[in-house]
Amino acid sequence: ASRVLDPQPARALDLWTEMTVDKRMAPTADAYTAVIYACACSGDKMYVNEAFRLAKEMLDGHRDAYGNSAFRPDRKTFCALLEGAKRIGDLAKVRWILAEIVSQSLQAARGDAPNPVYVDEEIMTHVFHAYAAYKPPFDRAATILVDESKTESDGSSTATPAVGDPLQGQEQPAAADASSHPEVPVAPRKAQFTNLLPQSRPEVLGETRTLFYKILQDVAPTVLQSSALFPERLDSPMPQAFENVKLSQRLLNAYLSVHYAHARFDEGVQLYRVLFSELGVDKNAWTYVEALERCGRAQRGFERKDALRFAREVWAEWQPREDAWRRRMRCPVGMNARMVERAYAAMIRILSL
Repeated sequence: ASRVLDPQPARALDLWTEMTVDKRMAPTADAYTAVIYACACSGDKMYVNEAFRLAKEMLDGHRDAYGNSAFRPDRKTFCALLEGAKRIGDLAKVRWILAEIVSQSLQAARGDAPNPVYVDEEIMTHVFHAYAAYKPPFDRAATILVDESKTESDGSSTATPAVGDPLQGQEQPAAADASSHPEVPVAPRKAQFTNLLPQSRPEVLGETRTLFYKILQDVAPTVLQSSALFPERLDSPMPQAFENVKLSQRLLNAYLSVHYAHARFDEGVQLYRVLFSELGVDKNAWTYVEALERCGRAQRGFERKDALRFAREVWAEWQPREDAWRRRMRCPVGMNARMVERAYAAMIRILSL
């Protein structure tokens, strides 16, 4: 499961079989976590599913006469499973794991759970990345609506194509009579967190806003009183379980990535401008590079003009930091040759478009 080389899940599983079956060596919790992590890092759906199968075997396959499991999943185990689930965009598994961790923390508060796992910055980073990778099933651009009023009047069914999804940068076609066309149902853009998976992009954004608001509520409540991030006060039913989350650069970048994937372009730009300054966190190399790469994915039309203006703004911030790195002076975290290459590649693509 090396981060330097490509993961080798097949080799890891071969070693696992040789150890547990051929040599009959009893696995430990660390061994389970290691093989789970190797499968999860592959990003292949087959191996990610194998990682969850091993996790189930870890919990259910080694119980005593009272039904107690010999192994308890620790923080490393949960992070390994989150790594795999986010890579394949399996938001259902990610939400379930988060709920399990929150449940453990609540049990620990009552003194019912020894050595519990608490929600921290790394776990929430995985969760936000999973929301960014998730593909909601409702696609406005592919929806065909039937005008029932016309069906009742003339007995024929008239299908009206759905208006283009503005979240995907498509322009809405002009309608001669707007009242004659049924409107596409749009999820409310408000904080929410339900038992059902989000069905549209606004619902994805609503859930992530709820989670981030809850983090700020538990970690930095004073920020919410004067912050432009949440001008409205949100009522969240979630328990207080995020007090161990650190407002790090990595966490804020992950939260931004959800908006880059699901929000309108201008909303992502506005969040980029206020998120770090409002929370007093410095931007790192990934912040600039991911913003430039989002501009390189701008849709045809007015969005590309906005993307070019925003890219020039980000590039003006990037250049002095790159110069400081070249002179071996103090520079943002993560600044290296690979990040410089990505930044230039993204800017070249933007200018080409």
